[in-house]
Order: sequence, then structure tokens, then C-alpha cells
Amino acid sequence: MIRRVTEDEGRWLKLIGIGVALIIGGILVALMIARARMNRSVETQLNAIRAAKLPTNRRELGEWHAPVPDNENAALVLTQAFGLMRTYTDARSNEVSQIRVPTRGKSLSPKERDLIAGYVELNADALALARKALALPKCRYPMDSSNDLVTLPYHLFELKPLVRICQLRAYLANDRKESDAAADWIDVMLGLARTLDEEPAIISQLVRIATIKLSVQTLESALAREAMSDARLVKLATTIASLRRTNSLQRALIGERATAIPYFRLSSSEIDHLAQQWAGNISPSSATPSSRGPSPFLKLTGILERDLNFYLKAMSTNIQIVGLGPPTSLALSNVNDQLVREAKSRLYILSGLSLGALSRITIREAEVLAALNVAHTALAIERFRGVHGRLPRELLEIVPDFLPQLALDPFDGALLRHKITEKGYVVYSVGLDGQDDGGAVRSSGSTAAPQDITFTVER
Repeated sequence: MIRRVTEDEGRWLKLIGIGVALIIGGILVALMIARARMNRSVETQLNAIRAAKLPTNRRELGEWHAPVPDNENAALVLTQAFGLMRTYTDARSNEVSQIRVPTRGKSLSPKERDLIAGYVELNADALALARKALALPKCRYPMDSSNDLVTLPYHLFELKPLVRICQLRAYLANDRKESDAAADWIDVMLGLARTLDEEPAIISQLVRIATIKLSVQTLESALAREAMSDARLVKLATTIASLRRTNSLQRALIGERATAIPYFRLSSSEIDHLAQQWAGNISPSSATPSSRGPSPFLKLTGILERDLNFYLKAMSTNIQIVGLGPPTSLALSNVNDQLVREAKSRLYILSGLSLGALSRITIREAEVLAALNVAHTALAIERFRGVHGRLPRELLEIVPDFLPQLALDPFDGALLRHKITEKGYVVYSVGLDGQDDGGAVRSSGSTAAPQDITFTVER
């Protein structure tokens, strides 16, 4: 038998219902107010970025990363060079890939010499186009700004093999004691790195950094074997100086921010489309599904908007720090690591993923700047030796006739170090550990702490 609810009980149930409704309503109102405040904070930051004439999405990034006339664009010619690259169709392909920078005082083996000679001959047309491309004044690689889903920069996968071919061509010239020809191909390698100077993407700058380091290693190996003419030394010094005068990393962070912002507002269909594209299940050129925005739950709670609000503040901090340049910008590693920890603790998932990739970027920038500085100084020393027939006893002797001013160590802000050795000299930076180890370097395969960043010429 069902008991009837008494009048008093009915009154209490009604009051309870009203109370629950008021609580739920209060929560919803609070969420809406918090959401509105969060929206205002995000929009204020986005408006500040636009007021600074910086991009907030890929379309704006495409406009900010100014187009280049076709007849001035090295990238278009390089794309043709990529299409002409060839490799061996047998086991020699792997053998060529395993050839490394000859150590000081060592020559290529006859087998390596034949492998390289055949390989560069296969790619003679590609190398000729690469040199033609670098004669053009500007470079802008293709960028799809038609939607906010990032397509992979496939030119980077082609640029690295082209740089490798140039390196092998330099090895071959150096082995034949054709030092000026070796210098020319090293200059081409550096020129290929320079085509990435303005590219507003971290991955492009990482390839640029790797290419510069490879070029400097090749130059060190070449100078250790044979002297170069003053004209070639001057040309290399000019190219290296141009690579030292860029704001590439700051541009890359601005580009990364513009690329990342739309991801905080993707619909579920767009997220699925992107995941399939990156997994290789669909073509990168396949049509992007129309966006309906985040789900109602995400809109109501503002989870992604809170994430975006944090990300914008964090990236503003990072961009400002990077703009200071090393050694001050080295603080970014600690600052960014703290931001990543904060993002994880507050469950800002997208911020944590995006910021996590940036933690060591300024260290890599400082390392490549150190490599450029020591190489630039070594070129001045070689010019001094060519004129005076001896090595300078101290670096001040090369200023100002061969170097306008002495370069600074990006790791501690002091002047680069230099010492005379039994067969030559070494110019070095103290490196990440900040300790002057007298030009010592970590041995190959060692897991010990990094030591100095050196450029050694002994012949």
C-alpha cells in the first residue's frame, strides 16, 4: 500500500527541490561568470598579440611570414633540386650513410673515396640546382594557410639529405687537397641552413641548428687537413656572420604560438581528422571536416579556454625571454620547466604538451651560436696565419684587421677562450656546464657531463 505524502511533507519536498534548483542554478551562474571572465582574459591577450601585429592563427601567420616573389625565392629552385636527388639502389646506399667526418689527420679510405665519388656524381644535377638556388636573395618554403590543421613540412625531410650530399662533396674535395673547392661546398651547406632563418617553426629551427653544426664540423675537419685561400676564408666568414645575426628562434616561437592557438578550439571531428593524418591513415591534403567548435560540455566548463589562457601567458613569457638572447635566454629552460610542471598539476593538457617541446631549445640555440663564434674566430686566425706566417699568441692580435671584435661566449658572456697547442690551436666556449675545461671535449660515446665546445686546427 502506497502512503500518501502529507501536506507538511509535500511542503518540505517542494522547499528541498527549490533549494536544489537554486544550488544548481548558482553553480551554473558561477560557471558562466567564470567562463565570461576567462573569455575576457583570453580575448584581451589575443587582442594584445594582434595589436603588436603578430599572428594568432595559421592564416595570419601566412600573412605575417611575408610571401616572396617567385623569381627571388630560393625554395622553389630547391624543390626542383629535391626532385633530382638520387641514391644507390644496392647496399652501397647504407654504406654511404655510415661515412662520418674524418678525424683530425685522417683521410678517406679508398672504398669511401669511391663510394662518395659515385654518390656525388649521381647527384650532380641536384647539387648544381642547390647552388643556383642560393644565388637568389630570399627564401620562403611553402606553407598551407588554408586551415588551422598543421601539415607536416615535407621540405625539411628533403633538405637534410641535400645537406649530406654537399658534406660528402666537401669531404671528397678536401681528400683531394682541393681546399678551396671544399670551402665552397661548406659554404653551400651553411647557405642551406640560412634558407631556414626566417621559417616560423621550431622544427625548422632544429633542422637549421643541426645543419649549422654539421657545417662547422666539416669546416673544422677541412682546415685541419689543408689551408684555404684568403678569398675563401673571407667568404666563409661572411656567411657565418650572417647566420649569427638572426632572430630565428623568437620568430619560431611566435609561429608556434599562432599555430597552436586554434588547437584549443578544435571540434572532435577535427581532432580525429588530425590524428588520422599524422598516423598516415589519410592524405595530408585531404579535406578538413567543417568545425562545429568544442562540445557543449567543454564550452560550458571552459576547460580548454582555461588551458588556452595559461598557454598564452606562458608563451608570452617564453617569447620575451628568448628575445633577450644568450646567456640571459638560457633561463628559459628553468622557467619553461616550471611552466610545464604547473600545466600538468592544473591539468592543462594541451599547454603541457606544447610547452614541453620547448624546454631545451635555448640551450641548442646557445650551442649553435657558440659553434658559429668559435668557427668565425678560427677563420680570422687562419687569415692572420696566411698574412704573418705564424699563429697569433693571443686573440687580440686578430682585431681589428681580421675580426672587427672578439666574440663572446653565449654560455657565460665572457670572451671566447683560445690556446696554442703543439700542432696548432683551439678556440672554445665553456659550454653548458659553465666550467672552463681548457678546451677539453667529451669523448665519443661518453655519458659524462658535456665539456667545452671547441674548434681545433692542428696540421
